Order: sequence, then structure tokens, then C-alpha cells
Amino acid sequence: MKVTNNSKAVQGIHTLHGVAYILPGASRELVLTESHAKRADRLPFIELDGDPAEDPAPSFSVSTDGKDGVYIPTAEFNGLREAFDNLGQENKALRQRIAELEGNGGQQAKTIDEVLALADDGTHFKTFEAEAKKILGDATPGTKDEIIAALKAKQAA
Repeated sequence: MKVTNNSKAVQGIHTLHGVAYILPGASRELVLTESHAKRADRLPFIELDGDPAEDPAPSFSVSTDGKDGVYIPTAEFNGLREAFDNLGQENKALRQRIAELEGNGGQQAKTIDEVLALADDGTHFKTFEAEAKKILGDATPGTKDEIIAALKAKQAA
């Protein structure tokens, strides 16, 4: 399609292959679809000669914020749907795992035997107490000997 710019400034015209710029008073042969031609025809200084190409198949719009999105042709999108679904399920599983780990300060809870071992290996009391509190909860005693006794009692139960 022949497109002529009758203005005194460079004009950009949307084409099938992106925006094409036309110098003032110049003409170019461009591929415009029907929708591009309607858009360009509204400009009084643009002259169109020839027939536009048929518009491509409708596209599916993927947008996370409700504004301009990424446009993926429907056929391509349907081929990717399974991959998107799998990624969504994997993301959900990873988020659940992160939530589980964060519930224990981002670490796996130690067993009672592991916490009792901390009492004898020179670990700082506050670290030992924090690990014991994960097992005993708010009922954690205040001294090392009482914590050890409470852990052994819980272990025996």
C-alpha cells in the first residue's frame, strides 16, 4: 500500500511490521492491515493508495495489571497453556514450602535429641533456649537444667 505524508513533519505510521516513518512530502510502500489503514486514514495529511492486508487472527491479551499487556496469538497461547499451568503449580508448591520453613525461622525444627546435644557441646545458652522453645513452646523453663529435664520428660512421653 502506498502511503504519502503531506504534512511538514516526519510522520510515524503503524504497519504490520511496526512503526514506519515517512519524511514530509515523501511516499513509501508499506504493509498496512485494515485496522492500521483505518487508523492512518483518520489523519488528514496522510494519503493512502491501494488495498490493506487482512488483519491477523485475534490475539489473546495477557495482562497482570489490567493495562497494556503482552499479546500472544491465540494458537501460540494454547500451546503454552500447559507450561503456564505447570509453572503455576510449581510456584504454589514452592511458596507453601517457604511458608513451612519460615514458620521455624527458615530452618527445619531440631529433634529433642539434637537440642539435648546442644546443651553439652558448648552452644551458647540463648541458642539452646531458642531451639528448646521451638519444641516446648511458651512453657519453656528459665534455666538450662530445667529445660533439659523438660525436654527429657517430653521425649519420654
